Amino acid sequence: MLPLLDADLKQILPKLYEQDDFEVRTIYARFYTPSSNCEWFVFEYSSLQKLFFGIIDDGDQRWGYFTQEELELNEAIRDYEFKPEILKGCDYERVAWNR
Repeated sequence: MLPLLDADLKQILPKLYEQDDFEVRTIYARFYTPSSNCEWFVFEYSSLQKLFFGIIDDGDQRWGYFTQEELELNEAIRDYEFKPEILKGCDYERVAWNR
């Protein structure tokens, strides 16, 4: 099984809060669980805390923080086909809500 977080992804992920002051943000990764239709879209990451920030879609779409441990407990899979997506303004929601 491929890792959720490899060296390449760690290298490109902004640290937590680095995109806060920007109108344009980038989503860098997508994790999902095929059995429960949960998705996590990653904007930022703290390697110290192993904490992600992004969009969580588990039937109740919201912005939030989630851990690598949480992804592993939910048996999440990384979508290696997902390409970073630059979003502006309210388009952030488009990625999760229009899949």
